[in-house]
Amino acid sequence: LASLISEQFGFYHTGIFLLDKDRTNAVLRAANSEGGKRMLARGHKLQVGQTGMVGFVSAIGTPRIALDVGDDAVYFDNPDLPNTRSEMALPLRVANEIIGVLDVQSIVSNAFQEEDIETLSTLADQVAIAIQNARTYEKMQELVKEAQKESAAYLQDTWRVLQSEETAIGYQVNNGKVNPLNRPLTSVHVKKAMKERQTVTESGRNAALAIPIRLREEVIGVMDIHTPAEHEWDEDEVDIAEAVADRLSLALETSLLLKSTQRRAEIERITADISGKIGATTQFDSILRTAAEELSRVLGGSEVLVQIQSLETTNGAGS
Repeated sequence: LASLISEQFGFYHTGIFLLDKDRTNAVLRAANSEGGKRMLARGHKLQVGQTGMVGFVSAIGTPRIALDVGDDAVYFDNPDLPNTRSEMALPLRVANEIIGVLDVQSIVSNAFQEEDIETLSTLADQVAIAIQNARTYEKMQELVKEAQKESAAYLQDTWRVLQSEETAIGYQVNNGKVNPLNRPLTSVHVKKAMKERQTVTESGRNAALAIPIRLREEVIGVMDIHTPAEHEWDEDEVDIAEAVADRLSLALETSLLLKSTQRRAEIERITADISGKIGATTQFDSILRTAAEELSRVLGGSEVLVQIQSLETTNGAGS
């Protein structure tokens, strides 16, 4: 962006400064000149309201022109830009908030006039909007990544819980008959597909095709295909098998979300049911007994012990 501005207007140097989080410094974020690039490399920054025209404009919020930098008391003499003879600094605003400064410099004295402020202010507004849009996009990307990470972790936890409840680890179709798998697939090409997280093909005699099944970013299974005779897998066959594996992954994810929602609803229903029964009596002993009995019932007859200690015992244990 800085290079484009310099090329369009013929500036010796264009710098884009952005205020840091504390709004105490204007930090150089983009520059086109060789000196500007050196400044970028060392993290060049100017104090807001303290140093040079950039510091002045970032604090006051009004454009400033130095027709002859040698006569301007506010000008910051920068050894990285020795050829500068005139300079203009303009605030970058978003919703009336100053977010930075557009700094343009020329090797010609009196290069900037008051009438140039309007034109370059419009340019500064466009730069500020572009910067804000980029920041918004980056923030949205971060939020999306965080949501995806949390969603993936949630699905994986749900998968582990539900996996322990299922009896069949998979199914096999052979000669039109469907049978549950009794043990996991352990062939070399299946292990390779799961380890490398990509499709494995073996052509020729005993041709095989192994495609990973994913739950978000985690491989949770494999689809293993064999042909009874010698076979060479073509691209269309592999594409079809991978498309089916993708649809299978999506269907599993949808099923997991549904089951998880149903489990949560059931937990809330059971909790509300027990709470209602506990709250139906005001007798101390009855409350304790109901809590133990109901919790034992919903936990499959587990032994439940509810004990209330006296305040003296509790205080004594903690002293």
